[in-house]
Amino acid sequence: MAEKPKFDNHLLVRKFPEKGYFREIRAQPNLEELQSWVTAQREEKEKSEEAETEKSQQTDETSEAKSGQTGNSSVDAPTQLAQLQDKFYRTISSYHTLIFVYTSIMPIYSTMLFEREIEKKAEKEFERISSDDEFQLYGMSADQWRAIQPEIRRLLDVVRATAVQPNAILLSLVATFDSVVAETLRILLRANPERYSSSDKQISYKNLLSMTSFDDAIEHAIEEEIASQMRGSHEEQVKFIKENLDLDIRKGYDEWPEYVELFERRNLVAHGDLVANVIYINNCKRNGYDVSDINPGDRLTITSEYLINSARRLMEFGLLLIFVLWRKHFPDSDGDAYDWLNGLTFDMLRHKENHVAARVLDFAINHQPTAPSERTQKMMIINWANAQKKLGHDGKCSEIIDKVDWSASSDEFKISLASLREDVPEFVRLMPIVDKAGLVSKEEYREWPVFDWVRDHEDVLGEFQKIYGEPLLQLTSDMESSDTENSDENDETARVVH
Repeated sequence: MAEKPKFDNHLLVRKFPEKGYFREIRAQPNLEELQSWVTAQREEKEKSEEAETEKSQQTDETSEAKSGQTGNSSVDAPTQLAQLQDKFYRTISSYHTLIFVYTSIMPIYSTMLFEREIEKKAEKEFERISSDDEFQLYGMSADQWRAIQPEIRRLLDVVRATAVQPNAILLSLVATFDSVVAETLRILLRANPERYSSSDKQISYKNLLSMTSFDDAIEHAIEEEIASQMRGSHEEQVKFIKENLDLDIRKGYDEWPEYVELFERRNLVAHGDLVANVIYINNCKRNGYDVSDINPGDRLTITSEYLINSARRLMEFGLLLIFVLWRKHFPDSDGDAYDWLNGLTFDMLRHKENHVAARVLDFAINHQPTAPSERTQKMMIINWANAQKKLGHDGKCSEIIDKVDWSASSDEFKISLASLREDVPEFVRLMPIVDKAGLVSKEEYREWPVFDWVRDHEDVLGEFQKIYGEPLLQLTSDMESSDTENSDENDETARVVH
């Protein structure tokens, strides 16, 4: 066994050097990875400063400054894809908080505003004409009406803001997804411009004269094509990916009809005030989405449930798109693609994104032509079974783990299985064994989602106290609780096993 590190975790705080203001914070168990990240940031800053100096001096060395944009970046394509995948997951996750504010906080706020600013004044100063459980009618003078108008206007502003929130959230969700698709295409085409041989884009003489190298011409063509694709429909984007990146996204994706409908409804929001038209109905029909109860002229709605499902669907599709393209075009880092995706699904389980985690892991385990390493495969199976159990599918969880021969697996897998089976005696028996072998730390007992099923059992609590001399369950601060419920920005580089 390797020597255990001195510290369980490391905290890195970054400030703006000129004024000392806080900039960002990162937490990472692996010290070397944190130090490597600091080195990369310093190198990037130095390059940026050098490029700015060259620009101010108006030198003729612009091609060197642009070389990092044409596939020669110091950060390789697989790393860029991993960073993009992580950023996309955390951004889409944040929409759940936004949806919660729209569905829960805004109605409470409007009610509070009404009671404090209007109802209280009406009861005190106006004459009640009639009242029941639903309606209250008051009479007032012209002066009283003028006096209360600002409060009514403020309340109506809140009500209108609440009403437009669903449309705005859907537009923003799709825009976020589109930006990830565009960046994924950019990374892949820059890394392998030879794959982009079908383009018939032309470069004007004026633009050609402004270029200093053939790389500039390739970059220009790539950017023009990406801009063109992002202006087209999502079906056209899928066709482009199939023809230029050799990936048929639709094949094997069972929610394609819902995926298409999402973008068609987005178009109605952007251009038709959510009124169904022939284009929406025909495109949905052609892709297998049931619109039998929708007619041209019907006004559609966007509920909180629709928004949550849309966020989940886009998260799943975006993560798997990057994962599959990564594996297909950079086979030498195939194992990294699996490891990174497994790490993301671990975070999903921590933050209760069980539905997406289950679907993503099912796809990665069962619908890929090649498998990851045996260890990674077993990690993913544990996480997949746990996701199913968290969704209430205990039978599916048992079916998943019972198909695998775990006899030769290490004890960290066996203690995870004991938790999934809620076999407390076996779990307790293994606790001192995995501690002595350094396989599971005390913090991992607290954090791994797979241990949720036994963590608060009195026998487990007692054995943990006996081994570590401290309680397993600890009170957390409000900030820590909030991070756990939402996205954990301080842990964005950490990737834990189960």
